[in-house]
Amino acid sequence: MKFFSGNRNENCKVETPGTFSDEEYKDIAKRLFERGLDINNSTDNWKLEKTNSNGDTVESKYLPGVGKVFRLTAEVNFPPKKLLSEIFYNVESITRWNTSLLISKRIKMIGDDTDLVHQVTAPVAGGLVKSRDFVAVRHYENRQGCYVAAGGSVEHPDLPENSQYIRGVTGPGCQISKSIPGVADRCIFQWTMNSRLNGWLPQYLVDMASAEFLFTYIKNVRSYGDKLREQGLMDE
Repeated sequence: MKFFSGNRNENCKVETPGTFSDEEYKDIAKRLFERGLDINNSTDNWKLEKTNSNGDTVESKYLPGVGKVFRLTAEVNFPPKKLLSEIFYNVESITRWNTSLLISKRIKMIGDDTDLVHQVTAPVAGGLVKSRDFVAVRHYENRQGCYVAAGGSVEHPDLPENSQYIRGVTGPGCQISKSIPGVADRCIFQWTMNSRLNGWLPQYLVDMASAEFLFTYIKNVRSYGDKLREQGLMDE
């Protein structure tokens, strides 16, 4: 098995397939969590890639040994805990509201705060970037009043690469929701994404696809928030 540390020069730790225990997966998840959170919270060298009419932004920066990292920032119509609970605990329901994903399955839950997931993205950039599938380990925490789900790619013996999809790789990434003082029913959401799509793709197309994917995602989040509020299901 492998996990992607985020370092392109020594990007994989390799073990005999099938040898990772639950505790080892948890350890990997926590290391990826800390690295993803550090990247998200860093303040220097971010460059604005794109903004939209809602004021959402996608920024990027290059990290030595990692490559290009993207960070979405948006204010959304969810209490912070509710949003990250939906993203982490209801991962198998995400495709009902998130058109960016075709498949979202939990492979295994490890304790109350760590899991393994398999997801397949929808094509983007008018179909120029085909669907990719990803296998990742995630860890969830309340960190200093912020709700955080973070992790990255691993290999799992039950989900080897297949001919249907190109296997993508996510380095240390982070989804985080932060409260807005005095506003209980909204939050600031950030997603720091470090993905290697593989295949023969020029960088400009990767940039376009990443921004489109993130903006589509946050549009879907808002629509889902409106739906939950209409149904009286927004309580945490």
